[in-house]
Amino acid sequence: MQYTNFPGTNEQVSVIGLGTWVFGGENWGGAKDAESLAAVEKAIELGMNFIDTAPFYGDGLAEKLVGQVISKKRDKVFIATKCGLIRSAGRVSHDLTPASIAREVDLSRSRLQADVIDLYQCHWPDPKTPVEKTMDALLKLKSEGKVRHIGVSNFDLELLKRAAAVAPVATLQIQYSLLERTIEKEFLPFCVEKGIGVITYGSMAGGVLSGKYKTAPQFGKWDARKMFYRFFEGGKFQETAKRVERLRSLGRPLNQLALNWVRRQKGVLTTLAGCRNAGQTASNAAAAEWDLSAEELGKVKNILDKGDQIMAEQKIRIEKVDNNALKALGVFGWPIWEKEVSAFDWHYDEKEVCLFLEGEVTVKTPFETVSFGKGDLVTFPAGLSCTWHVTHPVRKHYKFGA
Repeated sequence: MQYTNFPGTNEQVSVIGLGTWVFGGENWGGAKDAESLAAVEKAIELGMNFIDTAPFYGDGLAEKLVGQVISKKRDKVFIATKCGLIRSAGRVSHDLTPASIAREVDLSRSRLQADVIDLYQCHWPDPKTPVEKTMDALLKLKSEGKVRHIGVSNFDLELLKRAAAVAPVATLQIQYSLLERTIEKEFLPFCVEKGIGVITYGSMAGGVLSGKYKTAPQFGKWDARKMFYRFFEGGKFQETAKRVERLRSLGRPLNQLALNWVRRQKGVLTTLAGCRNAGQTASNAAAAEWDLSAEELGKVKNILDKGDQIMAEQKIRIEKVDNNALKALGVFGWPIWEKEVSAFDWHYDEKEVCLFLEGEVTVKTPFETVSFGKGDLVTFPAGLSCTWHVTHPVRKHYKFGA
């Protein structure tokens, strides 16, 4: 295993970390506790000392399983967990209020059988709570000795800047892989400049970069691979599969190539690898035992650039349409998203044409950032994956026949 210094310290953390969302079972097609426990044991045995978990994973189950293993090996691991996603009556809410954080941290400490949490992260933004109040609450936990370091996860750049202005944000956890490189333009340069370590998740793209899927798999409605990783859907999977085969031609184990490439990128602190059992843990940990050569990195770049050229054809088109022209479209539609939404990822299986009646929106793709709002007729091409940032949270949106 290779190690790197945790930001602002001389403490060594493994460049490959153990991700434990799968331990919760419910969002990953099920899991066996015995195998999850064995995965943690194997990680520690192999020197994978960075372990990331969250209360949301299995409603506390992942934390409990990690806690069972580390209780007698606390000095051998660096534990990262999270706060801010609350389950109640079958619903999930975002709550980063000081009162909620104070409750959550003690529950996590109990499940993990750890007096102190090494890294405590906001799991997702809470649009109803000013981030400054959240950071003040985390600083209080730090002063009380309950947490050692503060991190955030899934924050956009502006929110990250606001958080870092209040508290010493040590890390940002965000999706990054050979297939999802949105963070390269803004996030990575900012984090390098500010000394914020980037913890990557999804670095095997929900498993598609393992190379095990020959045809597009069918997942359940709430499966994480369906919700978070849009590489499996429709025509998107066919293009993804071609890129995976080109990567396979390099002759390296695909899962290790994917992890090795991410951990080699400037600014990346730790690359998380979700592991279902001890065998997967060992295979993923081996990504730290070798380095891609300069020649191999060049070949990977060529493969990615070729894929980017194909995807670059997926441009969003924006036009103004007057009332008479709208009638000619033969519109059918319905209002959606009338409630507050701050940011989310989306993938378009089919072409969509939408008229925005209210609101202000910025959409980021791997190739462009576009903004639109009231009165804009917007065409989203089939196969497009993007991130929506709603700057005016109340809006109405009508969908038209493509």
